[in-house]
Amino acid sequence: MSKPNIDSKPFRFCVMGGTFDRLHEGHRLLLKTANLLADRVFVGIVSDDFLSRIKNKKKHYELIQPFDLRKKKVEEFVSSLEAEFILGELHDSFGPSVTEAKADVIVVSNETLKTAQEINKIRENKGFLPLQICVVPFVKNKEGIIISSTYLRSLEKRRKKIINS
Repeated sequence: MSKPNIDSKPFRFCVMGGTFDRLHEGHRLLLKTANLLADRVFVGIVSDDFLSRIKNKKKHYELIQPFDLRKKKVEEFVSSLEAEFILGELHDSFGPSVTEAKADVIVVSNETLKTAQEINKIRENKGFLPLQICVVPFVKNKEGIIISSTYLRSLEKRRKKIINS
């Protein structure tokens, strides 16, 4: 009789995506959660081209870091984690989550939960199994403010305004 593998993870292939601008504690929690859940993790990072098409949805769009820098910061962080991380460029809201039948879990924040639900509808229409959705809570600072890339860009914009006045 063989021993159960107590190191096995509940899922085989996790998908997740985002802008990953100014890699912060919220991003790190999402990536650590994916690491705990799955053996392989695809991290889609929004391309500069896709960002330019959705810039009206991104506050302080002009301050978003370029793709290569955002990707480099994610690479540096995940290099210390144990899952196999695959970093890719996202050219739409879905990436391989709607084309990779073997994906079995998606890690999101409350902000992107609706997209995960939309992904599952698309997967269902293709005959794929739905992804298990893992919603990671927002990380807040000492004042109770949600740490987000938008918040960090707003701080940077205020700082620049003060310096230039």
